Amino acid sequence: MLGVDFSPMTEPWDQRNLVLGTLYHFFIVYWLAIVGFILPVVLVLTFQWHILLLYGIWYLYDRNSPKRGGYTSEWVQGWTVHKWFANYFPVRLHKTAELSPSHNYIVACHPHGIISMAVFANFATYGTDKNEK
Repeated sequence: MLGVDFSPMTEPWDQRNLVLGTLYHFFIVYWLAIVGFILPVVLVLTFQWHILLLYGIWYLYDRNSPKRGGYTSEWVQGWTVHKWFANYFPVRLHKTAELSPSHNYIVACHPHGIISMAVFANFATYGTDKNEK
């Protein structure tokens, strides 16, 4: 249907979970990005601009939070859906040296593409068990 080959019903549940993890990340990356662009326009057109004003004030107040560590959630990063996502491709993190947490580092990933799913799986989640390495 529409050029999409759906997996057969006899596919093992492990394989189905990998697809579910990928669909979850597709939704998070693409659909929430679309909502992030459309929602401000809708708020302005429906005369709800005061919500955008409150968000702008919060943005200015909290703009340095990434430098302080932001709002990481160990619970969300450890969800099983992230492991399914990382195992779908398969994405692996290869640790070759000990890194001091007191320094800043530049991380490179190649090939990266437009939206790098490998970087997301390795560094934004615990899908590749980065917390155990």
